[in-house]
Amino acid sequence: MRGILPPLILSPQDYLRLRDLVADALRDRHPVGSFLMSEVERAYVCDDAEVPSDIVQLNDWVTFRVGDEPHPERKLLLCPDDFSNQRIHLSVLSLRGAALLGLRIGDQMKFNDHEGQLIQVTVVHVGAVPAEHELLSSHGRTISIEH
Repeated sequence: MRGILPPLILSPQDYLRLRDLVADALRDRHPVGSFLMSEVERAYVCDDAEVPSDIVQLNDWVTFRVGDEPHPERKLLLCPDDFSNQRIHLSVLSLRGAALLGLRIGDQMKFNDHEGQLIQVTVVHVGAVPAEHELLSSHGRTISIEH
C-alpha cells in the first residue's frame, strides 16, 4: 500500500504525450505501464502558464533521494524514445520516473518495486543546478567565485 498520494500536476503537452505512451506500454504489457497509467489518470492538468516551476515535468532535471540514501541522484526525466544514457537519464516508464512525475519539491512518493519492496522517493530540486563555482546574486547576475 502506498498510503496518501501527493498531488500530481501535469501540463497539457505532457499529459497528451504520456497518455499515448501509456496506451503503447499497456498494449506491449510493459511492467510499469499500469503504474504510469494510474499516475497520469490521477493528475491535475493545468495550463502551461499555471504549472509551478518546482513541479517535475518531462525533460526536466530532477534531483531526488531514494529512501534513506545519504546522496541524492540527479537525472533528466525523459520518455523512453528520448532515453540514451542511463547515467544521466531517467525514463518516465521506469518505477522511479513514474513516481517522480508531476511531484513538487519536498514531495515524497512511495511505491512497490518489482520484488514488492516498498521504496520512497523524495524530490529535492527541479531544474538546472548551478555549477559549484557559481552563485546567483540578489540582483539576478551570475557571479564567479575564485578558489
